[in-house]
Amino acid sequence: MVDADVNDLLLYDGMKFAAAMNDGSVKLLEYDEGVIKPMKKYTDVHGGCPCNALCCNSGKIICGGEGGSLVGIDLDGNAKEVVSLSMASIRSLASVARDIFVSAHLDGQVCLWDLRGEAESSRPVFSCRVTDCFQGTTSVAAHPAEPNLVGFGTEDGGIGFLDTRRSSCLLNVVAVSFPVGTVWEVAFHPVYPSNFYCATGKGHLLHLSVKGSGLSSSISNFNSQSRANAWLSPSVRSGNASVTALIDCLTSVSTFSVSTNGIIACSDNQMITYIDKKYLA
Repeated sequence: MVDADVNDLLLYDGMKFAAAMNDGSVKLLEYDEGVIKPMKKYTDVHGGCPCNALCCNSGKIICGGEGGSLVGIDLDGNAKEVVSLSMASIRSLASVARDIFVSAHLDGQVCLWDLRGEAESSRPVFSCRVTDCFQGTTSVAAHPAEPNLVGFGTEDGGIGFLDTRRSSCLLNVVAVSFPVGTVWEVAFHPVYPSNFYCATGKGHLLHLSVKGSGLSSSISNFNSQSRANAWLSPSVRSGNASVTALIDCLTSVSTFSVSTNGIIACSDNQMITYIDKKYLA
């Protein structure tokens, strides 16, 4: 089916999904009655560099490349549009709102992009370096109820939260009491966003929660500014966050997906683990 390593997968329309390929191409595929069918292939999206990350935004698939380029593929017009060519290597992308997305970069930056006509630019509208000594930012996720709130993970095991609305770059880093290695992927719970999950290179699937919230703080409870920005509060930075290892194995947990029913995670020891929602509280 594919002739190169797959660096990222994106489900963008029902049974249709896109694959970011190490040869620099992006493949569109469709799952139909138990069969994966190729639909279209975009070659050399990033000028000879691998395609590392994908996200879907406003009818476009945004592609992030090893060489730092951002390219939008218009699914309606089948056209490629260059967003930026001059950033550090891109490691992760996440859609924030219509025409707005965030990117994580090898030089430690988290960048916010605005594709609206009046604001469109080859430079991000917001950027913040969230690591020391130029360690890379490897993963990023947007809060489902407060999209200005971004969670991230870094190459050296850092986990933190960033408010992209503030020019002062409000940043909160959560202390974890044991080494976790590179944070490969992060995600907020889609309904209970006071819960945050991380896949790490040291073999952990971490569950972080604001103490006292559990799985009771749903999106409907995030109407007040103080609750919405609980992850940015000084109390979280000073230890008011619970950190639990849902998986603790000897090899890297490379990816996972969280839904209202539970979590499915994949590890480098050829294991796929499902954790039911009743074990997440």
